[in-house]
Amino acid sequence: MKAVFTYRSSHHRLSYDVKGSGPPLVLLHGLSGSRLWWRKNIPVLSQHFTVYSVDLIGYGRSNFQSSLSFDESADLLEGWLSSLELSQVSVIGHSMGGQTAVHLVARYPLRVKKLVLAASSGMVKAKLHEVVVKLGEVGLKGRRRFLPTVAFDALRASPQNLYRSARAILSDDFRPLLLRIGCPTLLIWGADDVVVTQQM
Repeated sequence: MKAVFTYRSSHHRLSYDVKGSGPPLVLLHGLSGSRLWWRKNIPVLSQHFTVYSVDLIGYGRSNFQSSLSFDESADLLEGWLSSLELSQVSVIGHSMGGQTAVHLVARYPLRVKKLVLAASSGMVKAKLHEVVVKLGEVGLKGRRRFLPTVAFDALRASPQNLYRSARAILSDDFRPLLLRIGCPTLLIWGADDVVVTQQM
């Protein structure tokens, strides 16, 4: 079982796991998620990388004291990476995690070596109620074995935090920041994704 580590800033506590050996790879989960969402990916990735799976602020075991903007989240991650003396990392961000990763690269371009955005938010204009309906549909149609994790993480995050995060996601358009990304970047979308479709 992986140990859970903690990074403490002046106002926040960031929880993360470490597994494997090799070049550092940071995994950032999406809205209502936690580092546990990567548990099926980590066994393979950790054969090639030292994998750092993070609970973003307000999710998983990381605390929530005040809302963070995406830039503030990027600053927190930069402080965490500095504390670990990781001069350069690769990052995989899913959904909200991808949006956070883009802000990290834009603010600290030398910190990120390679970037993967998996169904990243931040490029889609939508209304909050539309996203909530789509997420509900996904939850009902999702694989049953994954639903307990989804429900547990969503309840732990609290409705207020989810609402604030969803509003932040939909009000932030990071497309202008894409011009500031100089590292190799891979974009991934699922062919059957109903929340963030390929057409979007």
